[in-house]
Parts: sequence; C-alpha cells; structure tokens
Amino acid sequence: PPRGAALSDDDRLLVAHCAALSFPSASRSPPSAAAASSASFQAHHASHPYPCAAFVFPPTWSAAAWMPSSPDAGGRAPFGDAEVDPALFPSLRSVGSGVPARASAAFVAAFSGLLDGSPLQTELDPQQQLLDAAARSLSAHWEYESIKQSVMQEIGCVDYLRAISSSLPGRQMNGTAIGGLELSKEAMLSLAAAAQWEKQREINQAKIDANCSKIQEALKSLNEYKRTCELHEVSYYDSFKLQREVHDFNSNVRRLELAGFWDEIIEMLRRRELPDAFEGREEWVNLGTSYRRLVEPLDIANYYRHSKNEDTGSYLSKGRPRRYKYTQKWREQSHRIPLGSSLESCFWAMSEELQAEMINGKSFEDLKDRVGKLESDALGWFTSGNLGRDVFLSSSSFVIWWKTLPEQHRSASCIARLVPS
Repeated sequence: PPRGAALSDDDRLLVAHCAALSFPSASRSPPSAAAASSASFQAHHASHPYPCAAFVFPPTWSAAAWMPSSPDAGGRAPFGDAEVDPALFPSLRSVGSGVPARASAAFVAAFSGLLDGSPLQTELDPQQQLLDAAARSLSAHWEYESIKQSVMQEIGCVDYLRAISSSLPGRQMNGTAIGGLELSKEAMLSLAAAAQWEKQREINQAKIDANCSKIQEALKSLNEYKRTCELHEVSYYDSFKLQREVHDFNSNVRRLELAGFWDEIIEMLRRRELPDAFEGREEWVNLGTSYRRLVEPLDIANYYRHSKNEDTGSYLSKGRPRRYKYTQKWREQSHRIPLGSSLESCFWAMSEELQAEMINGKSFEDLKDRVGKLESDALGWFTSGNLGRDVFLSSSSFVIWWKTLPEQHRSASCIARLVPS
C-alpha cells in the first residue's frame, strides 16, 4: 500500500491468507503451460477476517504467460506494476488504503484477457456478489428450521434437572451430540433453558387464547351500544362523552374490562412472553382491528371529556395507549400497507384537536390544510367501511363543528354530500 496507509490486524490476516495461496507447498510442482491454460485461475472465498475473494493464477514457467508478445499488443516490462482499471474491476482495492489496486503488469494483462466471456467476470461483479451472498444467506436460513426442530425435539428428551445436577461440584458432564451438532455442557444447558422458555411461551399463548371469547363478548355488547345510539340519531362517541344514560356507564365498564385484557397481552409481548408469531396470527390481527376501531373512539371521548388535553397534550401525541398502537401496527404489517396509514380509529382525536385549536384562537386559514386532510381521510375511511355512518349524523359534534366552517370551503368539500343539510 502507499506510504502512510496503516494495516489493521484484519488487513494483516488477509495479506497472510493471500500469501499462503501464492506459495503452494514445496511438494507441488508448477503445472505445464497446457495445464495452466486449462485452469486459468482459481477463486478462493473467505468470510474471515471479512468477506472477500482472492484470485490465484496458476504458476507457470512459460515466458508467454509473463510477457506480452509486443508493445503494440500492450507490452510493457514484465516485472513492472500497473494500475488496475476501476471501470473493469471496481472491487479490486489496495489493502489498507482502499485506493484502486496496482498489480503486476503480467497479472493485469491476464486479468483483462480473461474478463470477456470468463467466469472471472461473475466473480468480480459486485452486484452478482451481493446476489450470491443473499442466496447463500437464504439457503442457510431455510436449513436452520430443520436443524432447530431436530435439536428441540431431542432437547425435549433431556432431563433438565439431571443436566443441572451433573454440573454441580464433583460431577462431570461431557459434551453431547444433538441434531448432528457437538454441544458443550454450557450449550446443552442453554438449549434446554431455551426449550423450556419456548414451552412456557406456548402455555402463555394458550391462556391468552382462552380470553378470546371474553373479548368477543365484550365487543358484541359495545356494538349493541353503538347501534342503540344510532337508532336515537346520536353518535356513540358523543353519547359516551356526555355520560348521561345508564348504557353509557355500562359501556365504560366494558371499555375498562377490554383495556385490562389488551394491556396484559401487550405487556406480555413487550416482555417476550408470547411466541414470536403471535402478532402475525390472522385471528388476533382481525380481533385487534375490530377492538381498535370500536373502542378507541371511547378512549378518545373519555380523554377529552376530562380535558386531559389541556394538562397532558393532544391524545395522539401524549395520550394514546400502546394497545392501540400495537394493534394498528399488526394490521399494517399483515396487509403490507404503509406504517401509520390505519388511523381511522383516531378520527375523533383529529377532530377534537382542530376544534380545540380554533377555540384557542387559530383561524380557519391557519388550519385549512389539516381540515382538508381530515375530510379526505374521512371520505376514504367511510367509503372503505372503516368509519361508521354515525360520524355524519346531523347531531354529531363533528357535523355541528364542520357547519361552522366557511361556506365557500364547505360547498367545495369532498364530504359535502355526506353531511345532512
């Protein structure tokens, strides 16, 4: 490398590796010119000290292999060095400095001569190297499942307490072969603990699954509450926020019961006490979505009923519980849609914030863009069936507020046809 380029320990290991490839054992004789021609180069891949490939040209006593035939054919001094063309070999860099490599003029000529139509072109193509690495990684990943199943099945037969007792002072525990792998005592104990932990997570999931019917029953009760409110031409959000009727009180009890169930699930996920696949199970994704769309408006109503936004901040930035953030993310990941695109359950929070800011002195012009965005989102959510029709009832607090907006805006609004005149 150029003067001043420092070699790291990893670089020195790489140099030693290349040197070992350059000087084969003394018992091996250089091949003939014919043999050298049939095996034009060898590629050696290494993962340590870092992923790299070394290219080795076979040793030969042929002068033609070292000296181009004439200056017109690109001839130069056989033992001089030449800079590698980075357009042809972008991945060939000097160890340490990382600048484009310089190599033996004969080697550069050999490289260039082999490039066209040669497998060397594939070896040096950075994009192809990435694709090959990805393919190797995926192949190893798919093999892991069968190895894990084999290991876990055999681990299940291990007497865990006996394994621990054998490690007590005065006892000897040797390595064991499981699933084709040689395992030390420490590895055996770690795998046994992992198997026990995975078994406990499955037990925890079974307990959570047992609560599914209770969650569905509470949601059924709240759906009845919502329908009852609509029959009286009142949004269930507004009815719950006012808390004037017995069914408002009963619905608050259901809301708190459901919050307990879902908070327990979320905390178990945060502590990794449920299987990794739990959040992707279709039945729980759907149940979480139904819960969020039906119950989160009640949490929002409770938040603004007690004016928590004045002390704590807006619901979306300060008050939204994790149980709704998690279940929203489940749906977005399950349906492969952008994160943050399923905020239909927060419609009322957005409406409340706009109303509060206007009360606090902001003009319509200040909030015009956000009002338009809410209207556009509301139309999309309503059209897709993700936002209830009760939002647009004539007695809805949203409709009452919306009708105070400038008439010019309302007449051109995308939701004008949904709002009763």
